[in-house]
Amino acid sequence: MNITKLKVRAVGNSFGVTIPKDIIEQIGVAKGDELHLIEIGDSYMITAFDPTFDTKLSAFDDTQRNQRNALRSLAK
Repeated sequence: MNITKLKVRAVGNSFGVTIPKDIIEQIGVAKGDELHLIEIGDSYMITAFDPTFDTKLSAFDDTQRNQRNALRSLAK
């Protein structure tokens, strides 16, 4: 496990942290991308993974499967 210390800074009326460039490159995010703060017990995890993505993808798959004929017609 690798631990990186981040410093909290004032940003206007909010607070922010600066994430080192090598970590940003490793997790594959860029300026303007969203990160997700997930509560895990009494701790938090910051991730680029959207925890609701699987649910959204599953809903899309269901719609695509159920509406396949309509989608084919629209694609013409």
